[in-house]
Amino acid sequence: MRTEKHNKIVWLYVGDHTRHPFINLALNSLVKAGYQVTIIDLAPKKAKAPYRHVPAIFPVPYPLRSGRSLSMWLTALWSLCWQRPGVIITTIPMAAVIGRLGAAITGSRLIYYPFELYGEQGFPVSAFWQKMEKRVLAARIDALITQNEERARIYLEERGSRVTPVIVHNYKKGWIVSQPEKLRDALEVRPDRRIVLYEGILLNEGRNLDCLIRSAAFLPEDVLLVLMGEKKPSWIQIEPLLREPGISGKVMVAPAVPANEVIEYAADADAGVIIYADRPRNNYYCEPGKLSDYILAGVPVVAPDFPTIGPVVREYGIGEVFKNAAPEEIARAINAILSVPKEKWRPALEKASRVLVWETQVPALLRAVTG
Repeated sequence: MRTEKHNKIVWLYVGDHTRHPFINLALNSLVKAGYQVTIIDLAPKKAKAPYRHVPAIFPVPYPLRSGRSLSMWLTALWSLCWQRPGVIITTIPMAAVIGRLGAAITGSRLIYYPFELYGEQGFPVSAFWQKMEKRVLAARIDALITQNEERARIYLEERGSRVTPVIVHNYKKGWIVSQPEKLRDALEVRPDRRIVLYEGILLNEGRNLDCLIRSAAFLPEDVLLVLMGEKKPSWIQIEPLLREPGISGKVMVAPAVPANEVIEYAADADAGVIIYADRPRNNYYCEPGKLSDYILAGVPVVAPDFPTIGPVVREYGIGEVFKNAAPEEIARAINAILSVPKEKWRPALEKASRVLVWETQVPALLRAVTG
């Protein structure tokens, strides 16, 4: 039986957790398991949720080299000392250091649950915090959660984790599509046109979306490539591609939709694309939520043949992989999927939808929390 102390969990996150699907899934699963959960982050406003949300409340931000604010850490320490939780969960090295300090004061169990390979995301980060992560991993954590076996290997062999990582895959919660034709109706796409969908951030570094757009020139005339998501400032650099001969009229950009509606929109597609540059390693060993989105939407998958994606696509027979990001190779994979009627993919996708879902990952999450 859990005591009142061991029933409390405090999660330290940098950013807005309401925009992170897997943190939301984990929070709600912990609440459902009977835990009293508090998350502290830098969200602009308090979330209405079954868990307790504490946005950083100290008013004067102080820019550290890491770009985080002192208010976050002051709020975190204050809350940890006040609540004295049984478990502290952290997601990045800076939070892990604060969590370790809080654990030393309160006697809490410390769990490190990163969603990125810190230092290998493709942009510069502090060397100091990279060293601090290794120190925390080597001597200060009670459990480590990561998304797949390749990342687990890196934490054990290269970053010196003192504990064997628990694998909790980035799978979405089970879903049954209830409103078909949402995407086709929203974009006014004719019934005789087939849709190939990419959903995500437009354009973020390391996504190879320029290669995907160029692949449209090698697709049949009745195929429309739809890029649906949030535009980043760098999108302006590749937007002119949409007007090039052979591409113009075959690519459409759609605005982002709420996270809880993505699967409903994706269900209209005849193929769903996952694409990243193969470097940095944070990409190469990724575990994208798009995979679950497409599977749950009943859409065959076009994906890079990365060690963490390609074997899954082949094992379940749910799509086609491409070996490199050459537009011709991406188009070959798309055309291979489109050459098979969509309904013939349904049995394999339905089988995958019973396995590659969040519900199958909850036991591992709870095992890491309880120890």
